[in-house]
Amino acid sequence: MAKLKWGMIGGGEGSQIGPAHRLGAQADGVFEFAAGALDHRPEAGREYAQRLGIAADRAYGGWEEMLEGERNRDDRIDLVTVATPNSTHFEITKSFLEAGFNVLCEKPMTMTVEEGEEIVRVAEKTGKICAVNYCYSAYPMVRQARAMVAAGEIGKVRTVVTNFSHGHHGDATDADNPRVRWRYDPAMAGVSGQFADCGIHAMHMASFICNDEVETLSADFASTIASRELEDDAMVNFRTSGGTVGRLWTSSIAIGRQHGFVIQVFGETGGLRWASNSRTS
Repeated sequence: MAKLKWGMIGGGEGSQIGPAHRLGAQADGVFEFAAGALDHRPEAGREYAQRLGIAADRAYGGWEEMLEGERNRDDRIDLVTVATPNSTHFEITKSFLEAGFNVLCEKPMTMTVEEGEEIVRVAEKTGKICAVNYCYSAYPMVRQARAMVAAGEIGKVRTVVTNFSHGHHGDATDADNPRVRWRYDPAMAGVSGQFADCGIHAMHMASFICNDEVETLSADFASTIASRELEDDAMVNFRTSGGTVGRLWTSSIAIGRQHGFVIQVFGETGGLRWASNSRTS
């Protein structure tokens, strides 16, 4: 099978998410990393892309340049990943969909509901795929858990307890680090910080394993570092349409925790537990 030509916007040198996408694409073995606009600094982006093996004429200085450069190529990319700060997702995603490219956008897809609805309309009109990356639901044991719940192996689900917490943003003196700061700035991140970044994965996982949807919720958001406008810690209680009671904690100031994503599902006759890192609890 011919490999799909893949491009990336964002995810430059030193980024948190860029290597995860590139390693994942390499592991799949079905993608060719063919084009990139990897940094908001044009020359740094071009130079880094070439170090990663991208040809000089496809190492772009910005997403607009990449869109124009790829649009009319015979060997244009099949898919582009958008891994930039949240405030840019809508414009980039919409532009590439309208130009006939498939898009994988980091979450959140947009800053507002209205923007999200517009993206849906554009994707339907163009017939192109617009996907958001909830990657943890692809783990084999997560799929096994979903199948066991569906088969009734633990009876009717009563309670889901989940958390996605880490301590990587726990240092208050890191406030001016640009790779941290934007995540807590409403102008760049939107209405939510840590929950939109990590907590949403835990909520998606609860819905996925139980094949159910969140219907009502209450939440306590906290900014434990005074310089942050958006939350770095949150507790969410929720109920699903099927009657399941949910408890979710997410935090970026839980020092000592490393990528702590855990979910437990308790039914009438049994329970399940999955953890992305065996050292978490």
